[in-house]
Amino acid sequence: MKNTTKFIKITTTHSKNQLEALMFDMSNVEVETLVKTYKKFKYVEFANEVGNECMYAVIHENYIPELLEIYVSLSLNFVYEDMSKEALYSSVITDNEDVASMLEIFINENLDIDTVLDKILDLGRESLTDKDILVLTNV
Repeated sequence: MKNTTKFIKITTTHSKNQLEALMFDMSNVEVETLVKTYKKFKYVEFANEVGNECMYAVIHENYIPELLEIYVSLSLNFVYEDMSKEALYSSVITDNEDVASMLEIFINENLDIDTVLDKILDLGRESLTDKDILVLTNV
């Protein structure tokens, strides 16, 4: 997979209220840095089943260290997952319409012949979706 755009998930151990309180305590420079960073990519934030804040994002790989550095500098407890392969293999399941829309765009922009062939090797021909077959037939 040669894509430089990634589909990522970040799960925190913090509630929305805790994150808002943290932002309230940030300096203007810190808030400006955070806003400037978030403007560089598309994302959807939501609370998971236990009320912790999560985010799916479509982000260029060059911006990931910058984003993670901000989370670390704010002492946030979080888990980072690169879900690009799962997204392109159609293995990400969501009932969030915004996430599903962002996922669809990511797949449309990043699914290529190499990824489909890798999927066949990893999961077999029966795992192919209509989009995968379309990519194979448009070679």
